[in-house]
Amino acid sequence: MAAEGKDRLAGDAIYFIQNLQIFNVQDNTGTVSLAGGQQHSHGDIRVAAQFIQQLAEQPARAALQQQLQRLQAELEGLLHRLPTAEQEEAARCLKELARQANQPKPQRRWYSVAAEGLVEAAKACLPLSGPFVAAVQALRQLLDELADGPGG
Repeated sequence: MAAEGKDRLAGDAIYFIQNLQIFNVQDNTGTVSLAGGQQHSHGDIRVAAQFIQQLAEQPARAALQQQLQRLQAELEGLLHRLPTAEQEEAARCLKELARQANQPKPQRRWYSVAAEGLVEAAKACLPLSGPFVAAVQALRQLLDELADGPGG
């Protein structure tokens, strides 16, 4: 079950609260501070969170929003186990999946590459990757359904 996230603007920082973890995002290129003291220097998590939040405006895409929230929570649990370059790549992949989820007809080539990138990142955390890979696969299936929808 995906936890609900809440944003609160405080000066130039956004505090994103999800799964009892607090994320302090300074700006698109700033530092993301995770509960427990881990820090990640990429803003793509923030952008992905914004795309995920936009799905709330589209009731027909509630399942996509829930799956993206689940995927985001799983990714946040794995990020600190990845090297910095892989953290940034995984965050970019999440951002692209969330962007595609907001498209009227998601582009399979873009979300497929992003999904593969997230699965590759999870392999570096092999013992913990099962739920994450399942979340990626479930999201990809939902995007496939949209891409193959009416007129496709």
